Amino acid sequence: MEQAIGRDGISLDQAKKELEELQKTSMRVCVTCSFELYMKAIIRQLEILEGEMSTNQTSHNIESLKNNMVAAIKRHANKTKGLEKALKPVSDYINELYEKIKTVDEKNRRVVNIDFARYPIDAKGNPHFYVAATDNIVIDIENFSARYSELKDSLTGIFYMLEAERENMEEML
Repeated sequence: MEQAIGRDGISLDQAKKELEELQKTSMRVCVTCSFELYMKAIIRQLEILEGEMSTNQTSHNIESLKNNMVAAIKRHANKTKGLEKALKPVSDYINELYEKIKTVDEKNRRVVNIDFARYPIDAKGNPHFYVAATDNIVIDIENFSARYSELKDSLTGIFYMLEAERENMEEML
């Protein structure tokens, strides 16, 4: 904290406020990154099961990853009844998140800057939504924990189901 004050020439109160804002957002950043990894792992499991080469998912766009994951599940599974319901918490989270991070570029096109989860500012030096917030943001930790558990359970359930299928397939070989 003292280094930040000395380096930036800001007061202790200003530094504390900035730190509080970053801490509040760190939870959302961790959730977003963990879901990105879960979805990439699910897609890879499906590629292995289908005998496909790795598509090396490089996107950080969790909406696009979710759509790719759902499409891969539908190609692989005979029945997908209940998939939409199982992924509802994930869809709700993505929709809520994207409401906060969608912007308009210089050509007036809608863009989603998922980089908020990695960098405090964009390529032009503009702060992302959580750094630019001027008011305190209240986070209900109990609700956050319950929602995170629901989201994690949704994705881990799919992953473990596919992992078990892959392990069974490997045992048969």
